[in-house]
Amino acid sequence: MNTTKTKSIFSSRLARIAVLMALLMSSLSSMAYDPCDFMVDGIAYRINADGASVSVTYTAVPDENNPYANYTDVTSINIPSSVNYEGKDYAVTAIGEVAFYGCISLKQVVFPDGLKTIGTSAFLDCFYLESVNVPNTVTSIEDGAFATTGIREIVLPNSVVNLGCNVCTGCRELTQVTLPENLTEIPPGMFGGCYKLKSITLPPHVTTIGEQAFAMSGIQNIVWPTSLKSIQQKAFWWCDGLTEVVLPDSVSWIGGTAFWQCNNLERVTLGRDLFSVGASSFSECKKLKEVIFGPNVRRIESRAFMLTGLQHVTLPESVEFIGREAFEGCSQLEDVHMGNNITNIESSAFSACYNLHYANLPKSLSIISSGLFSSCPLEEIDIPSSITSIGGSAFLGSKFKELEIPNSVTSIGCQAFKECKELTRVEIPNSVTDLSTFVFVNCWGLKEIILGDGVTEVGPGLLENCNGLKTITLGSCIRSIIYYGANPPLGSCKNLTRLYNRNPNPIGIKEAVLQEVNYNYCVLYVPRGSADLYRSAPVWQRFVHIKEFDPNMPTTVIKGDVNIDCEVNIADVNALMDLIMSEDPFKVDADTDVNQDGEINIADINAVINMILSGE
Repeated sequence: MNTTKTKSIFSSRLARIAVLMALLMSSLSSMAYDPCDFMVDGIAYRINADGASVSVTYTAVPDENNPYANYTDVTSINIPSSVNYEGKDYAVTAIGEVAFYGCISLKQVVFPDGLKTIGTSAFLDCFYLESVNVPNTVTSIEDGAFATTGIREIVLPNSVVNLGCNVCTGCRELTQVTLPENLTEIPPGMFGGCYKLKSITLPPHVTTIGEQAFAMSGIQNIVWPTSLKSIQQKAFWWCDGLTEVVLPDSVSWIGGTAFWQCNNLERVTLGRDLFSVGASSFSECKKLKEVIFGPNVRRIESRAFMLTGLQHVTLPESVEFIGREAFEGCSQLEDVHMGNNITNIESSAFSACYNLHYANLPKSLSIISSGLFSSCPLEEIDIPSSITSIGGSAFLGSKFKELEIPNSVTSIGCQAFKECKELTRVEIPNSVTDLSTFVFVNCWGLKEIILGDGVTEVGPGLLENCNGLKTITLGSCIRSIIYYGANPPLGSCKNLTRLYNRNPNPIGIKEAVLQEVNYNYCVLYVPRGSADLYRSAPVWQRFVHIKEFDPNMPTTVIKGDVNIDCEVNIADVNALMDLIMSEDPFKVDADTDVNQDGEINIADINAVINMILSGE
């Protein structure tokens, strides 16, 4: 036997019992204890308001010093249908509130015909009560009537029209249940904690399964009625016996935490009429591999499938809303396919899905919320032209190599693409006016970035630790590049070879902004007619190679384009030959050193000729 596992199960069950008992005892604290009017044959009675009938009541009020004072040492009770007191006959019509509470030696009770009511907590904590018969005259069984007893089977007749909450909560030996045919609701807490209850057939008219109705029970098989409409919160919480759930088409609503922590649940089929999957409804069902959604699901609420074992998710076209953290932490999830009617996906909906390699973004979506795919190794992403905002940490840790941001996007949040280490090139469109801080921090593979003309400010840490950057293009409207602390906005520029600045007027910057740049090798490109302004401007003037370019032309580097005319031809060969013959000590730069060996010589000329001949 695995001792550690046994202890774990035992501790788990103790925790569950503690939850149930807390619920029951909270209701007991508000009860009034009325004294009995008389006793006959050791049974206490209280005369009812009609003066013609009586209710069975307790012999002594239990208290914290003597909690089991009631009917001491009684093992079996046969309650008569009537009783005579002082020459008058009284019909026995009810078992009163807490009448047999705490009768720990009681094993059997026989109820009389004519009994109408079994009161609140009437047999609560009768741990060894094994057998009861409920006559077909009973119309009301109140809250907790048989809670935490040892009954093994219970048959509730069709006469019962009022069934309270927690009636059989904590009946750890209960295995067989028959419910009234006309029952329309399984009351809250009805079979909570009934560990040995494995199967049940729900009556044909049931429309609602109440809160915690089967919570922490041993239920494995359920025959669902086609009348069922709603499953309330925690109805099947922690039901480890469930391995598959196939809901009827009639179910339109699943409440929050309805199937939370069903640790062995593997497959779920949701019916035709389901409108909403409630918050945390299947959260932490760690073995849940597959969910088949009905065609009319519109809402998947927050944390609905968080920390499950889902591998593939395909959402129907009907879905319009996905709540916060709905699929967070689904570590086995590989792909997500979403329909094009989704207008709102809340923050972190798919975060920490460590195997998620593919997900599409609906064309109906306008905002990519913060943390949406954080820590997901997405290998590709297609951002639709409907998107206007990309939230902070939305794609943190993604694995895509290419990124196309549509010109519909106006804002990009903090750390939106942090640690996208496979990303090599990014172009921020002119539509972006709000570019936050640390957006591309730790993108080690990033070699080129183009900032659009809508960006007016480059904030701290924008490109921090992007040590592989070779080309940066600054937009024409940048007014400030902010540097403070240890967060350089342009990161380490030690490998930077080309810096394009579309602004014709040099802005003031701190020297630390261009950290570790090789001013003798890196080329600064400025708009035509503005080279002299940059040669006299602080910091910018440190660039040895300041060249003019047409800011309306693409700034993508063309290897071998020595004379910067966006073509590679014989003119570039001639330019190289002139430079080789020149005595200019600073003739070596990122453009002229074609083969990147730190020198200009015949090898560079051969490289350009080979490019021309090969048509590269």
